Amino acid sequence: MTHFIMLVGIPGSGKSTLAKSLSRQYNATIHASDVIRNELHGSETAQDNHTLVFETLHKRVKEDLAKGQSTIYDATNISYKRRMAFLQEIKKYNAYTICYVTIRSYEGCIAVNDERERVVPHHSIKNMIKSFWVPQYYEGWNEIKLVYNEMAPSSHLTLEATLNSLKHYNQKTRWHSLTLGHHLTKTQTMLYSSGRINLASSAEDKCLHIAALYHDIGKPFVKTFTNKKGEPSKDAHYYGHANASAYEFLVKANGETLLSQKSILAICNYIQWHMLPYNILRNGGGDNFINLVGKETYKRLMLLNEADRKAH
Repeated sequence: MTHFIMLVGIPGSGKSTLAKSLSRQYNATIHASDVIRNELHGSETAQDNHTLVFETLHKRVKEDLAKGQSTIYDATNISYKRRMAFLQEIKKYNAYTICYVTIRSYEGCIAVNDERERVVPHHSIKNMIKSFWVPQYYEGWNEIKLVYNEMAPSSHLTLEATLNSLKHYNQKTRWHSLTLGHHLTKTQTMLYSSGRINLASSAEDKCLHIAALYHDIGKPFVKTFTNKKGEPSKDAHYYGHANASAYEFLVKANGETLLSQKSILAICNYIQWHMLPYNILRNGGGDNFINLVGKETYKRLMLLNEADRKAH
């Protein structure tokens, strides 16, 4: 069987190390964006002609798949749209598709990154987390595997510790009168009290219930007093907090022994999409989203949105 393996992860999360291991396991050729940058431009850090780098990478992957050679695509691959688009491009090769997600906390990635010869700027890694889309099966994967690579897990990485730290966190914005911790617990309470979820019999409702409690935990990571125009602001802004919250949950879910990888993915999915209903309610576009995630996920997200709004 021919395998196509895509690695997803921010710099310092362990992608290249995993790629070498998977190459032996699947007898697969590795195609890495950094190697191609070095080949084309003489340096892995070169950002010249980004398009050419990935055109070259894609061409080589397709050439191997056409020959029946298993391949590994080693890059950050944090965009779900680009992942889906490439899966469509290689569909004709009938490869078995696996997405490996390498997971390490921001602090852990920074520690690894700073020891390297090629150092990625910290702000670039932070921006990647703010744009990180946790892979989902509706993208077209046969399998998704979560690979945790934290070097030295500590108590601050637990979900319980995170919630405790947010109990008195002032959101410093006119749109929220509650502390962040109180907002999270109230959102979960409002969702449950709606009477429209069934924790006793629905695994998806359980995932939604957990997502309600953690949907904003990435806010401290992205907090800024600069608006989108780059101007100082009295109110705090939290651009990218939905993706950052999903990533933080993904990292810290490693210590939750009762959560399966399937549940972790589902919870992250609700968290990373939880802001979209605000746009749908204002501007429409729900049909396209339903086509992507399905009617049931859409309905649950709208329930989460209703609870979120009532908990402000």
